[in-house]
Amino acid sequence: MRVWTEYPGLLEEFTPAGNPRWRVRVEGDKSRRITIPVGPSNPAFKDHYEAARLGIKLEAQIPAKVARGTFDEQCERFNAAMVDMVTAGVLNEDTRTGRQRGLRQAANVKMRGRRMGELNADFPREAFVHILESFGSHTGAAETCLKAMKAAYRWGESRGFPEKSEVFVVSSPHKGRGGAIAWTEEEEKKFLETHGSGTMARRWFYLTKNMAGRIGDTFDIGPESIKLKQGRAFFWVGSQKRRALSMWRCL
Repeated sequence: MRVWTEYPGLLEEFTPAGNPRWRVRVEGDKSRRITIPVGPSNPAFKDHYEAARLGIKLEAQIPAKVARGTFDEQCERFNAAMVDMVTAGVLNEDTRTGRQRGLRQAANVKMRGRRMGELNADFPREAFVHILESFGSHTGAAETCLKAMKAAYRWGESRGFPEKSEVFVVSSPHKGRGGAIAWTEEEEKKFLETHGSGTMARRWFYLTKNMAGRIGDTFDIGPESIKLKQGRAFFWVGSQKRRALSMWRCL
């Protein structure tokens, strides 16, 4: 059995025939594991992996042909429209993938033995609540899913899908815990007194304080992040995935 450090909870096992089998530990419940049908090299892996970490097992795939007027059709058409929005530069790729994942999770929730995606898209309020409750304690993921559904129904209102959907009166179950609290000058001074010149902790402090980068960018900073512009050195903060520079900061 191989444990993948880059994907927490992902286990690669092998059947007696030597074929790989992928299982994911549910976050917060090490005793529960969910088998997923694809590995990291498959484009659909991320959706299956992240859903499994939340305790949700996705279907291997949505049927190729979907019935008209169903939630599956609405999701399929909205996903296609979002690809065009990204190409036109009016939608961020990260937003598209997040919405697509949220809609897929919603469509695969089961109610009375049937996938929500197979049902008519004109859901009552109770159906949306049922979808959100399927996320259990993962209220942040439920909120992301709710935002994706609201975006899909807002887009669908003028395209033959339900108008004034009940999804717009459903409240998010997520309760934020507040953002980060900035250090005071006294706290910064104490930190720098503890970590002298040349230490990794001191370098980290100045990098994070002066470049104003995102948390997701910080671990990626290295020599390749330094660019020359008009003879001066700058930090290039932002990943290629976003296809944009997040921010320039002078050293």
